[in-house]
Amino acid sequence: MSAAVVASLLSSLSLQGDDGADGGLLPHCPYDYIIAIDLEATCDENHADPTALKVPRDKGEVIELSYAVVSVPERSIVHQRQNFVRPVETQLTPFCTQLTGITEETLQDADTLRAAVEDLISFIQTHPQSTFCLMAHGEWDLRYQLPRECREKGIALPAQFSVFFDAIRETNRVLSLSAGSPRQANSTSLLGLCKALGVPHEGRVHSGLDDALTVAKIAIACLQRVEQWFAEKGDGAVPPGLELPMSLPIDLAHEIEEFVVARSRVVKLVGIPYKVMDSQVLGLLAHAGLEPESIWMIKNAEGRSDGRGLIVFHSHEDAMAALSLNGRILADRAILVSPGSEMDLEETVAVRGPFMTEMELQQSTQQTVMKAGDWLCPICQFHNFASRRNCSKCNAINPAPTPYVPTQPMKPGDWICTDPTCGFQNFASRLQCMRCRGPRPAGDTSRHMSSPGNMTYVGQDGQLQRPQEIRPGDWC
Repeated sequence: MSAAVVASLLSSLSLQGDDGADGGLLPHCPYDYIIAIDLEATCDENHADPTALKVPRDKGEVIELSYAVVSVPERSIVHQRQNFVRPVETQLTPFCTQLTGITEETLQDADTLRAAVEDLISFIQTHPQSTFCLMAHGEWDLRYQLPRECREKGIALPAQFSVFFDAIRETNRVLSLSAGSPRQANSTSLLGLCKALGVPHEGRVHSGLDDALTVAKIAIACLQRVEQWFAEKGDGAVPPGLELPMSLPIDLAHEIEEFVVARSRVVKLVGIPYKVMDSQVLGLLAHAGLEPESIWMIKNAEGRSDGRGLIVFHSHEDAMAALSLNGRILADRAILVSPGSEMDLEETVAVRGPFMTEMELQQSTQQTVMKAGDWLCPICQFHNFASRRNCSKCNAINPAPTPYVPTQPMKPGDWICTDPTCGFQNFASRLQCMRCRGPRPAGDTSRHMSSPGNMTYVGQDGQLQRPQEIRPGDWC
């Protein structure tokens, strides 16, 4: 049983050969180069009617495969490449264009996914004496999207594509190493990881090349923090329970082998909706003919779901069968299903609990009232107020921004943003729109004039105005 099942799971990764790097824990990064990779894929969003999606969530096609290469010894980016890919089975939706900035014109002369993959493989093969390891933001790109699409299109991936660093995991390892105990970044978005590591963010979020460059900078920051830690500690003794950043990548083939040898009954879920109910999880499993022993939601510091879960089955064979659910839809979201272990249960005993029941979900929904214009982030499902152009939690762009409706009277000097999707009312003192960061209209004559002990400004009517009385502590 084991050999046949393992062979089947390995083949599902679209991998050839078995020459992956040694994943042993070393006191330094065991690779010469880190290749930061980012994929953008066709997608759609329709909160009003999820069944009307033009692109199913588990069937998106890669439309950009970009990467940036980091020299580990030099701690610098030495190469970058942007490859656009023409989709075959799905369309480029307006939502996808707004999210990624990729247009039909961009893809008009784009090549195939095979060509983009071969370009990356060719770069690796031109350096036969060097060792490489991929790195991505999260596990979706390399655990599901690329293997699944390559398998469907008959594209073989080298074994190197099954071994990769996750920028989220490595950032958490850095924070834990610095603190001497387990820590996690407050946000798993690229912007959140940059903030946690003190890395300035540049470029556009969801631009494949810009995101790849950001992941590369995160890799460099992790390498530098480890180097600094060794310089300060001297003995290089890693605290018990912690792992050295940038030394132990995810190895998909090794995960499966360990899972089979241990005859584990545990599988992990990642990317589950934050308000998923226990009945929905059980329904997904029942559709595959599976009945779990127990299901667990992993909670964040606020006691709410952090998007992860654990399932314990009655037998190892059922757990093996559950791995085939990787990438399936759960409550309108495609989720990752991967091998787990008893250790995962032990490590989460203090932060896991049951999934919400339907009654608990209704009570939670009643407490959070959605007002006109409020929106749920398509990336992390955070509830944002109508005035926000970007998600307050992960900074994703509002897919359907509504014009702002002022709730207070205009005062002298106030101005309205000229962006038709914004229309925010700004105070006279602002030079940029508070909502969309757009510039103040060039023709706006409102301006400030100040003199010692006195401050006046010219309003939109051209008349000299005096603001309210300056009080102790106020400043100009």
